[in-house]
Amino acid sequence: MSRSALNRGMVRIVIGGDGLYDYASTGIADEFARLYFPDPETGSVGHPDLPASISPATATGRYHSEVYTIRAFCPVKSEIVIDFVVHEGGKASEWAQNAQSGGSLVLTSPHGLYLPPSPGGRQLALCDATGLPALARILETLPEDAHCLAIVEIADPSHRYDLRSPGRLETIWLEGGNGVSPSRLAAALRALPQDTLPYYVWMAGEQKAARAVRRHLRQHWRLPAEKYAVVGYWIENREKWMAAWDGIEPALKQRIDAAWASGRDRDGRGGDISVAGEPCVRNDRDRRASLTGGVAGISGARHASGARHGARRHQGLVQAIAACDGPLGGAPSGRSRSGLARRERTAL
Repeated sequence: MSRSALNRGMVRIVIGGDGLYDYASTGIADEFARLYFPDPETGSVGHPDLPASISPATATGRYHSEVYTIRAFCPVKSEIVIDFVVHEGGKASEWAQNAQSGGSLVLTSPHGLYLPPSPGGRQLALCDATGLPALARILETLPEDAHCLAIVEIADPSHRYDLRSPGRLETIWLEGGNGVSPSRLAAALRALPQDTLPYYVWMAGEQKAARAVRRHLRQHWRLPAEKYAVVGYWIENREKWMAAWDGIEPALKQRIDAAWASGRDRDGRGGDISVAGEPCVRNDRDRRASLTGGVAGISGARHASGARHGARRHQGLVQAIAACDGPLGGAPSGRSRSGLARRERTAL
């Protein structure tokens, strides 16, 4: 069975099979695909474009899909690695924790959003646990002359994820967010000194946090749209959000859908990007895959033996984060403030 636990909060699944023999990667480091999961009762995979003869669940409309990052892709073995954040509840999380060899999935063609004008230079990455697989792949693709500061928010210290890069990497770990407490990623961004603006910014996390980050990049840092990619990976209290959405008048829904599809906002720059709700891209090609063995050797990671540590630890930034007003100022119940902001020099 190709399933392994990376830490207490994440499970790695390897997907393979003949259906992936001509699956084409975009080559974009944060590429993602929409996964259609099997019905837990029948085991069949439903998909709106699959005929009922292939998937009986389609005839009754019983299917569930979510978007996930492709952590690694091995075209030679026709295998894809996907890391799942696991937690209580959630259909995808339950599937990942109980997936059996021989099961089936349907996945769409991949799409990616991390598109810096050039691969090197100084970059800033912010994410919660859901963005860690994409961040890890991004870091592995950076050239040696790149310098990345990664600010990562996890619910618990045991959820840390191995991050490596051929370039210079500095990592700051924050505890919180991820549905446990309000996210502090936007506050961490605001604490950064403006005299050292990065060449490119990438962020992935909860949708409200993503909007706050994007607002700061636009309104305070004045970054042009091509210098950042900010993505909402999930929606906190999604059930309430979807219920409110379902109650909107159809004419207003059409106007909102048209605005989202245009990719534009009021001042003519790129609009908010979200992969948390309904499909944000149309499926131009779908693939059926099965679980297979052989996690080792197909991670797709390009680790450089000569990778360099970050030269300094952003002591001033950590102090600024710990003293910041707003979401960062109050520790979650049962935790001391001293444990909220953690930093480390990445050990390779």
